[in-house]
Amino acid sequence: IKVAHDDAGRAEEKGQTFIGEAVIGDGPFTFPVDPTGKYFSLITPESLKKEIWDWIVILFVFYNSFYIPFAIAFEPDYPMGQAVFDYFVDICFAIDIFLSFNTGYVDASDFKPERVMDAGRIRSNYFWGWFMIDFPATFPFELFFLMLGIKVDLQVLGLLKMPRLLRLSKLMKKLNKFKNADLVQLFVIFFGLVFIVHLTGCLMFI
Repeated sequence: IKVAHDDAGRAEEKGQTFIGEAVIGDGPFTFPVDPTGKYFSLITPESLKKEIWDWIVILFVFYNSFYIPFAIAFEPDYPMGQAVFDYFVDICFAIDIFLSFNTGYVDASDFKPERVMDAGRIRSNYFWGWFMIDFPATFPFELFFLMLGIKVDLQVLGLLKMPRLLRLSKLMKKLNKFKNADLVQLFVIFFGLVFIVHLTGCLMFI
């Protein structure tokens, strides 16, 4: 499904119905704006603010994808400033989990794109999907072990954070929404090669 988030966001601000474009199914589908405020506690899937937040989280994923393998391989010094930043990133990931439990999604499982804004379906869909990866990747294991008086090697803690790298698939989904597919594919190939070279280089020193 290809959704024009900017157009949807502007339509929602004006209280209008946004008509999107579907690449599967029989034709266009609609994203009706709820005038009654029934879903005031939920976030629409085409929300511009949520889109900006997702890109911020993806930047943190980029940081994790390069720093975690490096930290596992070389065990560099861990200054207080970086520790504070890493805990800030962990807090942002925890906030993202909360937002994901309250963000609608587009269900195209039956080849009929449907905007899902039912709280029960949203939370069930996220819980049995990305939550299984996001939670163990965000949980502060080092603080948990510290409270229990257990000393854990930095490499082990780094390995516990490796599932965060699976969030990169979310980046691929977002890039597929852009119209210039050639540039998107070029970026994906370039990033993939750089990441593989970086990961392979780090593994050689473990």
